[in-house]
Amino acid sequence: MPTRLSDALAPFTSNVADLLKLRRKGRLKVGMDADLVVLDENLAVRHVMALGGMACRRWPDSPAGHV
Repeated sequence: MPTRLSDALAPFTSNVADLLKLRRKGRLKVGMDADLVVLDENLAVRHVMALGGMACRRWPDSPAGHV
């Protein structure tokens, strides 16, 4: 059973990036691409960041699924 968040996320992030040989993906570290998806309490996508910048933002009053 994972005891750290990074251990729990690895199968979905760094492990996949490593398998696909995406060297600048899968980790939040200096020098990496800084792609990030932010989910809300219902696991709906709230924000998407790509290459360190905001790519998509769902405003609090927008319907679920609309970004």
